[in-house]
Amino acid sequence: MLRQAATVSEIEMITHDLRPAAPVPKPPYCAALAEAGLAAPVPVAVAPSANWGRVESAVKLVRIVMAVVGVLVIGGVAVVIVLVASRTDDTVTVPDFGSTPGLGNPVEEPNVLSKRGLADLVGEIEAQTGSSEEFEAVLYPTYAVVDVPVDPRSGREASYFWDGELREWGSKGTTDSERFDLGTIRPRVVVGLVEQAKARVEDPSSWYAIVRAPRDATEKTWIWGYATNEFGEPGYVGGDRRGTVTWDPMPESA
Repeated sequence: MLRQAATVSEIEMITHDLRPAAPVPKPPYCAALAEAGLAAPVPVAVAPSANWGRVESAVKLVRIVMAVVGVLVIGGVAVVIVLVASRTDDTVTVPDFGSTPGLGNPVEEPNVLSKRGLADLVGEIEAQTGSSEEFEAVLYPTYAVVDVPVDPRSGREASYFWDGELREWGSKGTTDSERFDLGTIRPRVVVGLVEQAKARVEDPSSWYAIVRAPRDATEKTWIWGYATNEFGEPGYVGGDRRGTVTWDPMPESA
């Protein structure tokens, strides 16, 4: 039973019979005797019986057993504490949800302005809408906003926000922009034009790209790169699908 005891209270309940009985208090001096002028009774000495030595030996034995039991119990509790502590350190692990969407933990920020990031974005759009066609895509380093056609023919569009998860964002509307397949846009071209825009502003603090198909044959620009710094000073440049600069209101050499 001692091995099963988990608390000091349980140990005391098991071993309380091993403790010597508390001494019985002497009765108080009777007030009536004092009023009668009588002295308090004197205890009569009683000669020890022949078995008193055995009783003393038994009491000593009980005390020894209690001491041994106490050592064993304390040692056992210490061992249990050490085992529990070591088990906690070695075997208890915190679940790692990583960047799994929908579990209430932050999703790992994607690198949209990269080959993999753009491919992930296109894949998510195609998985949810059945197509990778867009009216417009605004690509920031860690997220994107895209206007997606809601049917095969009209100019009706729905905006989506993507930061590793794709979800509807903003209001629906209509546009006269042309459709294009975002999957055919080369990431290196987008990044190259953004870098040129960044080179046109001192200490850029934010940057992004806009991808939109030309509305007629006279327009050549497909991709615009924008950058700005903490003072709101801008830098921008536009280019075609191959990365050739087609619009540059503030040349780098200026």
